[in-house]
Amino acid sequence: MQSIAPAVGAVDILFDHPNFAEHHGHDAMLDLPGGPLHRHVAAPPSGCWALNLALLSHNAGIMSGLAGQLPRAVFRLDLTVQERTEALVKHCEHTARGGFDRLTLINRRCVRGIEALAGLSRNARAREAWALIVAVGPLRRIQLARALGLSRAGADIQAHALARAGLVTLVAGGRIQPTQRQLIVEQPAILDDGPLALATAALDASMADIDRLLERSTRV
Repeated sequence: MQSIAPAVGAVDILFDHPNFAEHHGHDAMLDLPGGPLHRHVAAPPSGCWALNLALLSHNAGIMSGLAGQLPRAVFRLDLTVQERTEALVKHCEHTARGGFDRLTLINRRCVRGIEALAGLSRNARAREAWALIVAVGPLRRIQLARALGLSRAGADIQAHALARAGLVTLVAGGRIQPTQRQLIVEQPAILDDGPLALATAALDASMADIDRLLERSTRV
């Protein structure tokens, strides 16, 4: 679990700090004309959000897909060390699997776009533009120009190339919107051979670490 070791170390250091302790909420009764209303009042959030923000803001050696994802349960005073460990592992596993699903979807869309742009010259930047749109969503042409280091005219050329390939729709305000049919992917692509192969390999390694830790925790 080297990918989250710095985060675990930070939790160990901050666990006894009063600003990071997670407290229970309480039940309350509100008197109303029609009768009392029972409701649960959640405890105010602890400093876990600050730790997540710090992990995201600094190069702490944590895999980007897991950084900033510590659950508040790791600071629960009423849980045992084993219970807090299991909560952290399950939360990281859920986050990692969600990241894997997103990478899979992005990769499929990238592959379909590259196939649609096969007729362009090797120097065309439309493939890079499509990969950017698939990853972050609809963009304005000025944003595309800044991201790829293009002039506004160059970004306009790439946007029209994507539109001619049927990948995007150019709408008012310079917005580049993926077409609806490109958001629907039916056939799975092989991630190991796609443009996100390196990111997928890193995520697979992290998932393997989580599986090993889960296996050890069940033996205790």
